[in-house]
Amino acid sequence: MPTCKKCGENWTFGSSIKKALLYAKGTKCAYCGTPQYISSKSGKRTNLIYVIALLSVVLGRPLFDLAGIPYLMLAIPVIMIVMVIVPFSIELSNEKEPLW
Repeated sequence: MPTCKKCGENWTFGSSIKKALLYAKGTKCAYCGTPQYISSKSGKRTNLIYVIALLSVVLGRPLFDLAGIPYLMLAIPVIMIVMVIVPFSIELSNEKEPLW
């Protein structure tokens, strides 16, 4: 889980998911109130996870000739796995860093 760079407190799973979805904006630490940003390295890693998941869902349908329920049986677990993995890949920074 992400750790605040100022106070050293670990963020909760819920706040980590929210942070991952809104990484362009700074989010205040719930413990000390200091704005925290996703580090550049962490942002690249998170985007890579999103791209791999998106490609597996989008390309899974034509590659495996899936339709309807079988497609959902592929897409829903992939989305759930991403939602569980991403918070553990986030590292925080005190300053907003450019993604590239």
